[in-house]
Amino acid sequence: MENKKALLLGLCGALSWSFIGLFSKMGTIDPWLMVGMRALVTASALALLRRSYKVPFTKGNFMGALGVAGAGILYMIGVRYTSAANAVALQYAMTAIVLAVTVVREKRWPTGKEAITVLCVFMGVILCAVQGMGVGGFIGDLLSFLSAFAFAVVFLAGKRQDADPLAYTYLGNLLVIPTMLFASDFTLPLSQVGVCILLGLANVGGYTLIGLSLKKLSPVTSAVIANVDPVLNPVWVFLFLGEWPGWLSIAGAALVLTTIIVYQLTQTKAAMQDATEPAVK
Repeated sequence: MENKKALLLGLCGALSWSFIGLFSKMGTIDPWLMVGMRALVTASALALLRRSYKVPFTKGNFMGALGVAGAGILYMIGVRYTSAANAVALQYAMTAIVLAVTVVREKRWPTGKEAITVLCVFMGVILCAVQGMGVGGFIGDLLSFLSAFAFAVVFLAGKRQDADPLAYTYLGNLLVIPTMLFASDFTLPLSQVGVCILLGLANVGGYTLIGLSLKKLSPVTSAVIANVDPVLNPVWVFLFLGEWPGWLSIAGAALVLTTIIVYQLTQTKAAMQDATEPAVK
């Protein structure tokens, strides 16, 4: 049963992820070094949380780890060749991908509520990014769109019986750490060490909380809730760094947040009705 606690955990995880954009903006070091350092901090923190450096090598964990690593690397490479707005909007096409895979796997058509929710969320994310759409490059856009498929795998893997979200997130970040070797400049001032730590902690918070919610929520619900990340991302950048996101971004944020609130309320109401209905003899 999808419950309030799992929904709240998912929301808090997406909220944690939403600060990654702000901390990335504060970074001045080579982006390859930054993504590798972020992965190092994330993996170290997850090892402490799990109290283990080992990962059960199951098919589900391997699948999830590839999703985590692929999403991070493809997004990072893509954002170098297109605008950040393009990259995050295209990556969050994963919501529609998760829905498509789910309905095919379950051999059913999406419910009206699922279809409308995904459509509204997708429209909101596009509104948030449309002001930067004119500056994107084809290669960057393509890589960012491919990252959406990898990101979808992260959510789909979480429902497998042989997968542990914390374990495969840890393994995925271990796979990302070597990317720092592609950096052309390995200078790392003390202030930037702090930025990398903040990036890692925001990453840990997102994956940990959303990972805990994945076993209680459907992949579609988790994917929809995660869209709080690209919506709030430009809000924090504006509040702390003064970058105005634009009215279209504000309209998109309002659309996504309203859609998610309505979706949560209807899911909670349905769950409560199922719990109170007497069993049919």
